[in-house]
Amino acid sequence: MRISEIFYSIQGEGRLAGVPSLFIRTAGCPLNCPWCDTDYAKSFEEGEEMSVAQILRRAEAREGSNVVITGGEPLIQEELPELCYALRGICPHITLETSGILPADDLAVDLMSISPKLSNSVGDAEKSAEYFHPEIISELIEEYSSQIKFVISDLQDVLEAGRAVEQISAIGRADLMLMPLASTLEEYQIKASEVAQYCLGFGYTFCPRLQLTLFGGGRGA
Repeated sequence: MRISEIFYSIQGEGRLAGVPSLFIRTAGCPLNCPWCDTDYAKSFEEGEEMSVAQILRRAEAREGSNVVITGGEPLIQEELPELCYALRGICPHITLETSGILPADDLAVDLMSISPKLSNSVGDAEKSAEYFHPEIISELIEEYSSQIKFVISDLQDVLEAGRAVEQISAIGRADLMLMPLASTLEEYQIKASEVAQYCLGFGYTFCPRLQLTLFGGGRGA
């Protein structure tokens, strides 16, 4: 597997925000979101090649910790199923972060954390259809315990997220999380209160980004 970084930190987003976790960040992503806060992990050549056994040895140093497999886009890694099953023996909970563009069959994960991409990820509403696959997301939600998070910059993003959810089966308004678009603490401080107001107005759930408030973002955060 191509691994960008492995580090121990606080889960910053979603249902498990605040929980100390071991992060395994894979390298390579077929998308190219301009606001990506892990831009260094986009390249398929980034990081180092590691076997499942090598990754597992690193994880054993934090045996008993929750694990978050993130990226990049982890689902492009052929050895991902093997890694998940290997981690199952030493980790109480495995979260897999994905953009929801690829199917995932029979993975040993406890939480599928899906972050579908809106038009703000490509700057073009028509082209964004290439990044958003409601049928795949619906299948993931049906197969796994899931959470769904949208990156939000303005009201148009909120409305677009609402329309997107209407195309996804087995998900309700209260299940939708809105996450402020930010890659630095300064950007987050500006956007967080705005997105919180959207959540109050529409009945959606606010998703924090503790990695920015606690560590300022960047590698190993």
